[in-house]
Amino acid sequence: MRIAILGGRGTLGTLVAGALEQRGHEVAVLGRRDGVDALTGEGLDAALVGVDVVVDALNFQGMSAKKARAFFGGTARTVTAAAARAGVRRVVVVSIAGAADPEVHRRHGYYAGKAEQEAAYLAAATGRAAEGAPVTIVHSTQWFELVDQMVSMIPLGPAALLPTMRMAAVSAGSVAAFVAATAERDAADDTLPVVRSLAIRGPEVATGAELARTIAAVRGTVGGRRPRVFWELPLFGKAIASGGLVPGGPRGEAVIGAAGGVEPVTVDPVTVREWAGRGERG
Repeated sequence: MRIAILGGRGTLGTLVAGALEQRGHEVAVLGRRDGVDALTGEGLDAALVGVDVVVDALNFQGMSAKKARAFFGGTARTVTAAAARAGVRRVVVVSIAGAADPEVHRRHGYYAGKAEQEAAYLAAATGRAAEGAPVTIVHSTQWFELVDQMVSMIPLGPAALLPTMRMAAVSAGSVAAFVAATAERDAADDTLPVVRSLAIRGPEVATGAELARTIAAVRGTVGGRRPRVFWELPLFGKAIASGGLVPGGPRGEAVIGAAGGVEPVTVDPVTVREWAGRGERG
């Protein structure tokens, strides 16, 4: 199959491209340097000719809810319309578990943008005009790689301050393999509903500080630092601090999906200690 990846040069997009190529697919990485702008639509129609499935792994740098909503909502509407015009079988969009919950994204601008993205894809695929391509939403929990970034953001001498986030963190490599397999399977299955969603998470539920302590204990550093103390504050609100980002609760049971149906939750077996022992970095 020919598979186009938007955001294919980012952390996850690069891994997804590699996983799809290993599966024998023809991969087209689309971005501004290739003459394709997913927000304005410039070059997108031509780039999607002959494409079987689109993977939306686009990213936005910043925490402004207004800007994140404009970017993610705008790109979703542009991409799904272009994919429909090109006859693309399905768009597979990578989102964040729990981000669509208003209580979760109320104080987190980036997550508010992801909520807008999901809503735009759903509306285009199922609305009265149904002008959008079929869509599969992959809800990923936070990646282990995020912990390094969190620790490096607020350096406080020998201490590290992290927002209180209870999560079932997962390896970005595992998410990429899951997205690649989903894109391959869903594009080939004409019996799937117009909209479906599924989730992937790690096997352990822990806060960012707990994950950071484990990573530091295994490899000696975290976020390029050697903190001796890890502090947490509920900077993003109670929902994020108490588990709103964990799909399926402690055991990872199926949840209600984006379109109201049952959303299966895949629990990846790689633990944070195993991941850190590989020497991987964010």
